[in-house]
Amino acid sequence: MPGSDATTLAPDGVLAGEKFHGAYTWASWFLRRMVRETKALTLPDAIYRLTSLPARRLGLENRRRIAQGCHADIVVLDWNRYSERGSVDNPSQLAQGVEHVMVNGVFTLANGQVTGERAGRIVRY
Repeated sequence: MPGSDATTLAPDGVLAGEKFHGAYTWASWFLRRMVRETKALTLPDAIYRLTSLPARRLGLENRRRIAQGCHADIVVLDWNRYSERGSVDNPSQLAQGVEHVMVNGVFTLANGQVTGERAGRIVRY
């Protein structure tokens, strides 16, 4: 199960303009490196390690799968174009190749553009 010490940021709102190296790149780097380059993991296994496995480990049963009554986040991406874009000089760049993101059933990224919608929920453990 991969982990990161990156701070969560947003490209808009009160966190717009903030910088933290790795905030935008660590997950896309993990997928590119472990699946595409080293072939150490299959894409389904890597996605499981980024999503369902951490939720299961934390006991978040209603967060680790797409099913009735669950709080699911869905990412639609073009795997052939998918990679991190952040750099040392400009770290806060969304990954390329991400087409859509739904958080709890609400589009937060549609056709590659941030929608401004906020549907995330604080998870108290």
